[in-house]
Amino acid sequence: MTLLEVEKTIKYSSFFGASLTLKELHLWLISPHIHSFMEVSNFISKHPALQKQLISKHDQKKTRLTKQKTKSIQKLISVLKCIPSIQLIALTGSLSIGNPKKYDDIDLMIITSPNTLWLTRPLVILLTSLLSSRRKPGEPLGLNNQVCINLWLDQTSLMVPKKKQNLYTAHEVLQTKPLFDRGGVHQQFIRVNSWTRKHLATAHERKSPPGLCCACGEPRGWLKQTLNLLFFTSQHLYMKSKITNEHITLHSAYFHPRNLYPQIKKSLKQTA
Repeated sequence: MTLLEVEKTIKYSSFFGASLTLKELHLWLISPHIHSFMEVSNFISKHPALQKQLISKHDQKKTRLTKQKTKSIQKLISVLKCIPSIQLIALTGSLSIGNPKKYDDIDLMIITSPNTLWLTRPLVILLTSLLSSRRKPGEPLGLNNQVCINLWLDQTSLMVPKKKQNLYTAHEVLQTKPLFDRGGVHQQFIRVNSWTRKHLATAHERKSPPGLCCACGEPRGWLKQTLNLLFFTSQHLYMKSKITNEHITLHSAYFHPRNLYPQIKKSLKQTA
């Protein structure tokens, strides 16, 4: 463990307006090597200036806000999990780590069974609009507890694309918090994205369950594949003029118009 790794970890958190406890510093240490909690604790005790930047416990206001926002989508989740093709619904973003602001969206990731992503999406959008406040593309912040489903995957495309594999995305992968999981799909998602260990080795080791990675193969069924392709084509044509930095394929949709990593990278370089 190096002083630079610890400083970068604290600075990464502060970039998002969050403070770390000693346990969280250990968990989210930016390092390709696994370190024990005792190692981190002993290291911090020798650096009083760093110790002052840590907190003993989280702001109760943020804790209450996290519970309130999560509770606000309980009805939606209870309905969505009845859709047979949905295999996983998980929180992402600030809410998944208990660091939301009042007007932050409730960001969700949905994983579907193979060849059902674009068949499932219209129904999910309809139900989300009926049962909650759904953020529409281009809509500004301002409404409380808006739901934003900004990551869609099917089980044949769980690995984050190579060009998106960086420190920020590693955090996003390992921070995902399952709300509904049909048979260990979240564990499969974490195992498939084993590249995250080179950025956050301790977090990857803690979040990755033991066992072999069992990728879900492409199932047979020409009718389902054909229908999914038709639904993808029609939805993609509708979205085409609005696409900026989003990454959209037949088996995945990353609706992230802003790429924060360059800003984060620049901020962390200033620590070096």
